[in-house]
Amino acid sequence: MKLIRPLVVGALLTIYSIATYGSISVGIPIKTSDLTLFDIDFNNIFFHGEDEETLFIDFQAINNPLVEISLRQDQKVFLVDRVADLPKNTIYELNLDIIRPGDYVLELVTQDGIKIQKDIKVY
Repeated sequence: MKLIRPLVVGALLTIYSIATYGSISVGIPIKTSDLTLFDIDFNNIFFHGEDEETLFIDFQAINNPLVEISLRQDQKVFLVDRVADLPKNTIYELNLDIIRPGDYVLELVTQDGIKIQKDIKVY
Protein backbone atom coordinates (compact mmCIF):
# COMPACT_ATOMS: atom_id res chain seq x y z
CA MET A 1 0.00 0.00 0.00
CA LYS A 2 1.36 3.44 -0.90
CA LEU A 3 2.09 5.91 1.87
CA ILE A 4 1.79 8.95 -0.37
CA ARG A 5 0.06 9.82 -3.58
CA PRO A 6 -0.02 13.28 -5.14
CA LEU A 7 -3.31 14.36 -6.68
CA VAL A 8 -3.89 17.34 -8.90
CA VAL A 9 -7.05 19.25 -7.98
CA GLY A 10 -9.64 17.60 -5.79
CA ALA A 11 -12.51 18.15 -3.41
CA LEU A 12 -11.48 18.91 0.15
CA LEU A 13 -13.57 18.21 3.18
CA THR A 14 -12.91 19.67 6.63
CA ILE A 15 -9.86 20.87 8.51
CA TYR A 16 -7.72 18.03 9.83
CA SER A 17 -8.64 17.67 13.48
CA ILE A 18 -6.31 15.03 14.92
CA ALA A 19 -3.49 17.51 15.55
CA THR A 20 -3.96 20.92 17.11
CA TYR A 21 -0.51 22.48 16.98
CA GLY A 22 1.44 23.89 14.09
CA SER A 23 4.45 26.11 13.66
CA ILE A 24 6.43 27.79 10.96
CA SER A 25 10.04 28.86 11.05
CA VAL A 26 12.76 30.55 9.06
CA GLY A 27 15.69 29.66 11.25
CA ILE A 28 13.80 30.45 14.49
CA PRO A 29 10.37 29.21 15.61
CA ILE A 30 7.44 31.51 14.90
CA LYS A 31 4.09 31.23 16.66
CA THR A 32 1.15 29.92 14.66
CA SER A 33 -0.67 33.22 15.25
CA ASP A 34 2.11 35.00 13.31
CA LEU A 35 1.64 32.91 10.15
CA THR A 36 -0.08 35.81 8.42
CA LEU A 37 3.30 37.56 8.35
CA PHE A 38 4.28 34.98 5.73
CA ASP A 39 0.92 35.18 3.91
CA ILE A 40 0.23 31.56 4.86
CA ASP A 41 -3.11 30.48 6.31
CA PHE A 42 -2.17 27.41 8.35
CA ASN A 43 -5.81 26.31 8.66
CA ASN A 44 -6.18 25.94 4.89
CA ILE A 45 -3.08 23.81 4.29
CA PHE A 46 -4.14 20.56 5.99
CA PHE A 47 -7.40 18.66 5.50
CA HIS A 48 -8.49 15.12 6.23
CA GLY A 49 -10.65 12.59 4.45
CA GLU A 50 -13.99 11.40 5.74
CA ASP A 51 -12.30 8.44 7.41
CA GLU A 52 -9.75 10.73 9.16
CA GLU A 53 -7.05 8.27 8.06
CA THR A 54 -5.96 10.36 5.08
CA LEU A 55 -4.30 13.75 5.42
CA PHE A 56 -4.38 16.11 2.45
CA ILE A 57 -1.92 18.97 1.94
CA ASP A 58 -3.07 21.79 -0.33
CA PHE A 59 -0.05 23.24 -2.11
CA GLN A 60 -2.04 26.30 -3.25
CA ALA A 61 -2.63 27.35 0.37
CA ILE A 62 1.10 28.04 0.61
CA ASN A 63 2.16 31.05 -1.45
CA ASN A 64 5.68 29.69 -1.82
CA PRO A 65 6.42 26.49 -3.79
CA LEU A 66 7.10 23.39 -1.69
CA VAL A 67 10.29 21.45 -2.25
CA GLU A 68 10.11 18.76 0.44
CA ILE A 69 7.69 16.95 2.72
CA SER A 70 8.94 14.83 5.62
CA LEU A 71 7.39 12.84 8.45
CA ARG A 72 9.32 11.88 11.56
CA GLN A 73 8.85 10.49 15.05
CA ASP A 74 11.42 11.17 17.77
CA GLN A 75 13.98 12.29 15.16
CA LYS A 76 13.49 9.04 13.20
CA VAL A 77 12.57 9.90 9.61
CA PHE A 78 9.73 7.83 8.15
CA LEU A 79 9.24 9.74 4.92
CA VAL A 80 11.10 12.28 2.82
CA ASP A 81 9.50 13.26 -0.47
CA ARG A 82 11.03 15.80 -2.84
CA VAL A 83 8.01 17.59 -4.32
CA ALA A 84 9.55 20.52 -6.22
CA ASP A 85 8.47 19.00 -9.53
CA LEU A 86 4.76 18.77 -8.57
CA PRO A 87 2.34 21.44 -9.85
CA LYS A 88 1.33 24.32 -7.57
CA ASN A 89 -2.29 23.10 -7.58
CA THR A 90 -1.37 19.67 -6.17
CA ILE A 91 -3.42 18.12 -3.40
CA TYR A 92 -0.91 15.80 -1.71
CA GLU A 93 -2.32 12.71 -0.02
CA LEU A 94 -0.71 11.09 3.03
CA ASN A 95 -2.20 7.77 4.15
CA LEU A 96 -2.04 7.67 7.96
CA ASP A 97 -3.72 4.26 8.15
CA ILE A 98 -0.45 2.40 7.55
CA ILE A 99 1.49 4.37 10.18
CA ARG A 100 1.80 2.93 13.66
CA PRO A 101 -0.01 4.82 16.45
CA GLY A 102 2.04 7.60 18.01
CA ASP A 103 3.06 11.23 17.80
CA TYR A 104 4.67 12.49 14.57
CA VAL A 105 5.89 15.76 13.10
CA LEU A 106 5.00 16.54 9.51
CA GLU A 107 7.29 19.17 7.98
CA LEU A 108 6.82 21.08 4.73
CA VAL A 109 9.80 23.02 3.37
CA THR A 110 9.37 25.80 0.80
CA GLN A 111 11.89 26.88 -1.82
CA ASP A 112 12.71 29.92 0.37
CA GLY A 113 13.58 27.66 3.34
CA ILE A 114 10.38 28.32 5.30
CA LYS A 115 9.54 25.26 7.39
CA ILE A 116 5.92 24.55 8.27
CA GLN A 117 5.49 21.88 10.93
CA LYS A 118 2.36 20.11 12.09
CA ASP A 119 2.17 17.72 15.02
CA ILE A 120 0.10 14.65 14.19
CA LYS A 121 -1.26 12.09 16.62
CA VAL A 122 -2.15 8.77 15.02
CA TYR A 123 -4.49 6.52 17.04
